[in-house]
Amino acid sequence: MHPTEPSSGRIALAGSERAPVLSAEDQGPVDPHQEAEVTVYLKSKRPEADIERFVDQLSEEPIAERKYMSRQQLAEWEAPAPEDITKVEAFASQYRLGVFKCDPAARTILLRGKLGDLQRAFGVELRSYLASGGSFRAQNGPISLPVDVAPAIAGVFGLDTRPVAQPR
Repeated sequence: MHPTEPSSGRIALAGSERAPVLSAEDQGPVDPHQEAEVTVYLKSKRPEADIERFVDQLSEEPIAERKYMSRQQLAEWEAPAPEDITKVEAFASQYRLGVFKCDPAARTILLRGKLGDLQRAFGVELRSYLASGGSFRAQNGPISLPVDVAPAIAGVFGLDTRPVAQPR
């Protein structure tokens, strides 16, 4: 199985598709033993409809009468489900990735591990590239996740390190 082809029991993470790199020189596969970090962004335990309903209700009240949440209340309201954190931590362990930091208020889990393990965990092939601005790694295609953990994850950041902004 090619790393970018989801196998049975895996689904593509919506919005994670990356276009091939055309403006840089392909230096080949990344070193699978090189260490890297990725940030896993979790979904809120609340359905999107609940959040939209809350905002709509709040906007209907006169400004002087509105009662706003504190940062702590908002963090608790928007936090991921505890079982989703547990699922992601178990997923990380299964692929020999360490949980470096877990921040439920920010809905993030920082994972650290070898690029070879990260490629297997997220079903991607990472390649090294060289461009005038320096070197970077990039993925082609989407990230794929096991079906049991995919519903908990909104995004994965740090696998692809290609520049996104142009220096001026």
